[in-house]
Amino acid sequence: MLNSEASDYSYVAFTSISPHIDDNRLYVRDLYNLRLNAAMVVLSACETALGRLQRGEGIISLSRGFAYAGAQSIVATLWAVNDTATTCIMRDFYRNLKSGQPKDEALRDAKLHYLDGQQAALSAPFFWAAFTPIGNMEPLYEPRQWLRWGIAAALLVAAICVWRFRRTKSKQ
Repeated sequence: MLNSEASDYSYVAFTSISPHIDDNRLYVRDLYNLRLNAAMVVLSACETALGRLQRGEGIISLSRGFAYAGAQSIVATLWAVNDTATTCIMRDFYRNLKSGQPKDEALRDAKLHYLDGQQAALSAPFFWAAFTPIGNMEPLYEPRQWLRWGIAAALLVAAICVWRFRRTKSKQ
């Protein structure tokens, strides 16, 4: 929820059921006290990149709060988003990330895939262009990283075998 008057009071609500109103909210001001070890935070709700411009500080928003808390990269929105479009785009975005794409390419490809399957009325930028990536755009992980480690381990074993063979042969 964006608070355009006092951006530090913008928040993410995790549930609407609570006897105490602040129990289910994470305010921007609270993010400044957190230390996150997050490679990426996705804020696919409405207006998560918006906030109030403060001289000397920049735009105070949820995305800025998560960046301050330690998120290496963030995907945030610039306006109110459509639920159906968001579901389609985020599903493909996560699938692309899982395949090892860099974050910005994964988001771009998810948007393009959304556009491929839409009628003209649902392909307007309002439905897909609100999502913006911020920060480190490297892939979350390399899908074939195990292969590199396997090759490195095999080379190490081969080197040890050659060394032991030469050492045994030189003693004879």
